[in-house]
Amino acid sequence: MSESRATIVAAVIAGAVAVVGSVWAAVTSLAVQTKQAASDLQIAALTQSIETQRLDLEKAQGLLSLQQFQDTIKARQEDALKNFLPDVLSTDKVKRRSAVVVLTALYPNECGDYFAQALEVAAHRKWYASLL
Repeated sequence: MSESRATIVAAVIAGAVAVVGSVWAAVTSLAVQTKQAASDLQIAALTQSIETQRLDLEKAQGLLSLQQFQDTIKARQEDALKNFLPDVLSTDKVKRRSAVVVLTALYPNECGDYFAQALEVAAHRKWYASLL
């Protein structure tokens, strides 16, 4: 009976080892899956962060392009003002009318103020010239 008992004990131990091995394999598999899930979540969070940064960068680039466009328009309008405002006081009728048309087209809301300032400067020049 001793051999039989030893065989039974050996079988029980072998069965226990097999069960422990199965449990260990399951725990290891679960740990790997959990680690993979955590890694997937980290990748998703990083991907979203990168996408947010990309969108922020595109927005900033768009704002910069818009600002550059507005600066270019403003510079061209200022150049036109520098070139045509003196012609408003010209004695040449064609130059004077051309300047008024161009400035009225470029500055429909402000042109009246510009013309008034030009006339004021002209009046001061005449007054100053009369003193000499």
